Amino acid sequence: MEGSDAELFAAWRQGNAAAGNALARRHYQPVLRFFEYRTGQAAEDLVQRTFAACAASLAAYRGDGSFRGFLFGIARNVLLNHLRSRRYDDAMSRLDGPEGGSSRTGMSTIVARRDEQRVLLQALVALPEELQTPLVLFYWEDLKAQEFADALGCVPSTARGRLARAREALRGHVDEFASSGSTRERLGADVDGWLRSLTRED
Repeated sequence: MEGSDAELFAAWRQGNAAAGNALARRHYQPVLRFFEYRTGQAAEDLVQRTFAACAASLAAYRGDGSFRGFLFGIARNVLLNHLRSRRYDDAMSRLDGPEGGSSRTGMSTIVARRDEQRVLLQALVALPEELQTPLVLFYWEDLKAQEFADALGCVPSTARGRLARAREALRGHVDEFASSGSTRERLGADVDGWLRSLTRED
């Protein structure tokens, strides 16, 4: 089914199930990526919970922002609830992700590519969720300023501040995990580019 996110969501709210399915197919992989490196095998279940919560919230969304910002805001809440209820701290500390196809962003796939990416991922998962999520949404999903703020549940200026704090904390962990001076230098010279590289195939 063709149409913009806004058009499909409006049709979904009016009872068009095909429009809802089209939105789910369009955004499934980004939402899976959001969960996968932190929650391993629970990721697909959390994606389903996210879209179920989205369907249950149809009346709450008034179209003031983008659907992507609305959806990732729901995904963030689903992740927080999961971490609180299951104490899922093992996914925050280990570097072996779920097995699966090459379309996934599992940690083992990322780590196998470059030493810089391995160090950067170690540094990323060492951060608390409130610092990880701004980095993941900004660098992996390329959300626009208002979408980014909507997903974090704040105004754009606050979202920019959170991103700056997260980036600074990440740099500190890079220095901690990088055993090679050359790796540390390469990451320090372009940490933004290396963060984006984590979701690109070489």
